[in-house]
Amino acid sequence: MKRKILWLISLTAIIFTTLFVASCGKKGGNSSSESVSEVSEVILDETSVTLTLGDSRSLRATDGNDVLLCNWTSSDENVVSVNEWGTLTANKLGTVTITAEFGGKKADCSVSVSLGGYLPVLETNSDDEVQVDVAHSTDISGKVLFNGKYYTDAEISYVLSDESVGKVANGVFKPIKAGKTTVTLTAKWRGVQSDFLTREISISVIHNVNFYADGKPVPDEVSLYTIKNFEGEVFETEWKLNPTIDVDGVEKTPQISVENEDVAEYNAKTGVLSAKKRGETQIELYYFDGDERISKSITLNVILPVAEYGEIISDFSALNGEIKHNGKNLLKTLFADGVSSAEQDGCALDVSENGKILGVKTDKSGISRFSVTVIGNSYGYKFNLEGCALIINDAKDLLDFKLTAKRKTVEGYVVMKNDVDMSSLDLNGDGQTATMGSVAMYDTFYPYYLKGGALGATDMLTNVESSKAVAGFTGIFEGNGHAIKNFHAGNSYGFFGTISSATVRNVAFTDVDLYPAYSLGIVFAKYAANVKMQNVYLSIKTGDLSDVNYVRTKNCMLFAGADSTDKSFENCIIETDATYAEDSLAGWSGASVGVFGSAGTTNYYVDYPAYPGYMAKFSVKGLYLVAPKASNGRVMPLIQYNGTSVYASNDFVDFAERGAMKLDAATRNPIADASGNQKIYHWADAYRYDSYADMTANGITKVGGWKVTARGVSWAG
Repeated sequence: MKRKILWLISLTAIIFTTLFVASCGKKGGNSSSESVSEVSEVILDETSVTLTLGDSRSLRATDGNDVLLCNWTSSDENVVSVNEWGTLTANKLGTVTITAEFGGKKADCSVSVSLGGYLPVLETNSDDEVQVDVAHSTDISGKVLFNGKYYTDAEISYVLSDESVGKVANGVFKPIKAGKTTVTLTAKWRGVQSDFLTREISISVIHNVNFYADGKPVPDEVSLYTIKNFEGEVFETEWKLNPTIDVDGVEKTPQISVENEDVAEYNAKTGVLSAKKRGETQIELYYFDGDERISKSITLNVILPVAEYGEIISDFSALNGEIKHNGKNLLKTLFADGVSSAEQDGCALDVSENGKILGVKTDKSGISRFSVTVIGNSYGYKFNLEGCALIINDAKDLLDFKLTAKRKTVEGYVVMKNDVDMSSLDLNGDGQTATMGSVAMYDTFYPYYLKGGALGATDMLTNVESSKAVAGFTGIFEGNGHAIKNFHAGNSYGFFGTISSATVRNVAFTDVDLYPAYSLGIVFAKYAANVKMQNVYLSIKTGDLSDVNYVRTKNCMLFAGADSTDKSFENCIIETDATYAEDSLAGWSGASVGVFGSAGTTNYYVDYPAYPGYMAKFSVKGLYLVAPKASNGRVMPLIQYNGTSVYASNDFVDFAERGAMKLDAATRNPIADASGNQKIYHWADAYRYDSYADMTANGITKVGGWKVTARGVSWAG
């Protein structure tokens, strides 16, 4: 039963295959064993075809209805070949006849092969100019590029202009000796004539040279150190060279030259190269082969060992530049032969001053940590520093804060760590201090005065009034509640002189002397823009009130300059020890009756609705003036000048805003008057008290970081 089933399956498959072939095409042939279907004719889809050399395409044969599986032949297979499926391949230029035969019936197609507008090009596996040493070969074989395709069936010949230099086998050039030769490559390809089937390659054969130092290949670059032992580490200061040179397999002894013998020296007897001092030089190994000079250059870097200093150095002031530890200048201690260079984060620093590194960049907003690498003549140290622009521990540190002709800008974070007394400080090195008499024009920070009273380097006072340029001090001055005592403001441009884009905070200026001998007393700065005064306490010694001329002519100004802009006072206390009983003289003769100076040098707006904030040049957010009344009962104005007066808010509360008023003839205090037309104004958030007892009685016991008692002011933080 199973046999019968298998036989039926086989029979079915045979019948299906026969039907499939009959429906898809007919097979022709001459074999007597084949069953050949009869057809009336063989029809080709093309009777004439033009091919581009190298291309292929297929012909299709039918009897008019069905596709015929013909026998295909070419009259010249070298020109055009055809396979059993009728696919033509153009092999060579020329014309052939392709014949399709089925059941004794034939059909022909004429096929022409052309270049199709293209020309073959010989391309090589090398450049037109080749350099190779005697010990190595190089591939210069080629292939034909035609119509976007590469062909490897070209017959390529190689002709050398100098056959003594080398030879070519299978497209590979093998050198024989040093020299030059030109190889002409000519390709024969499928009978095509083309000027582009010839190519010339210039070959330079050089010596095969190997340099050795003490038996090892010589590197391109070598580093040595100036000293062998430093901070517990051992460094290489010598290189055992003992040079040899291998020229085309023959060992030679080269000569040695050192470009800069101050950096390193070579001892031919010992074969040792020794470092001498920091620097870079070229070491050349060379040998003469007849007239030919064979050489190799080596870059020698002589460097210094650099060790990290074991401790973090705190209290570093960039404006001073001294790196100190236990009171000693480490640059002088560690570098007895001097410092040659220094850098921070790859940027060079100024080491022109003995024992100082200037130009160190610090954080502008506080104390931070940073690293500086200092290099001497034999070694270097990396110092980890903690500091800022300037740390003030004593009065002498203030000497680094002044401007000079070279340093017109002081930038960054300045911090006080102690109270400082300026009374015995010689600011300009002339041997005089502020306690020695009328020397104010010499012993103030800004500008920098020369001996004899001549003003030097006036151009350093960048005119903030017009240019708004950053100049003078720009940064943060952090007092930490400490006091600057006995600053003498007579005829000076103020403690800061020029200040812009800066904040002064948490600092006291106590016993500021206006200097009776001079008429100009600026406390903070002549030129100022965008300055914030926060938690600043200022006490002013007004001078000899018995001297009527002094009372009426001296200027007290916190800031001067009519166009100094954008200054703010926040939680600040100003104290004067007396109040003048009379007005100042008109004009520029004086204005010491007002702590802010004259109205001519302090621009302001008042309590006028069109100008919110009350001041154009000043912003007041808590200003407390402590000044006793004069003997005639007069209160201290903030500003008084040429009939214009500005008072604190609580000295003005009895008057309606913009009400008519005048000054009392005896006390010179503001009083109501129906016909009054004097310019009498007040500043909001500015308050005056007769004393600290008066201040505390009104509930004011703390202003910002300052604690207020009936006896005075102290820092509470």
